[in-house]
Amino acid sequence: MLKGSTVKIPDVAISRQAVDCVRGYAFQLYVTAQAWIRLSRNEQLLVEVADDYAVAADQALRTVQVKHDNSKSATLRSPGVVATLNNLWDLQQANSELVVHATYLTTTQIGREQGLWFPSQKPGLVHWANAATTLCDLSALREALNPSYSASRRSFPSFFLGMIADARPLCV
Repeated sequence: MLKGSTVKIPDVAISRQAVDCVRGYAFQLYVTAQAWIRLSRNEQLLVEVADDYAVAADQALRTVQVKHDNSKSATLRSPGVVATLNNLWDLQQANSELVVHATYLTTTQIGREQGLWFPSQKPGLVHWANAATTLCDLSALREALNPSYSASRRSFPSFFLGMIADARPLCV
């Protein structure tokens, strides 16, 4: 124990601190533990297998990507969202006999896409969530994910874009 003095930390050492990483792992472990506690008898928890965690049951797989994020906001084009959508597509292709759902769970706020318009002036992620549960026009989502936009050109594989182009309401 130091008597009468304090430890001075150089700026270079402060810049190496992993506080955000540790906070992210702690949040992920906390959310995963909650999922484990809520499991029913016929469900199995898969940790760091299909995503940060997944719950498998009967003919369904529910994956969850957990992000404790200090970013300003998340949109349809945020790297983590894009990765989650691509992972959902890959899992659906690999497990065609299962109903596969994906959740992007983040501490950041939902942001608005720049240069895109969604019905009722809602952000794209809110519109996507609504499209998954109610009949609605999917044209705004199709436009947002269209490869002609430079921000998404390299983000989504062509087969995923084809799925969105052909999707019926309630199937996104």
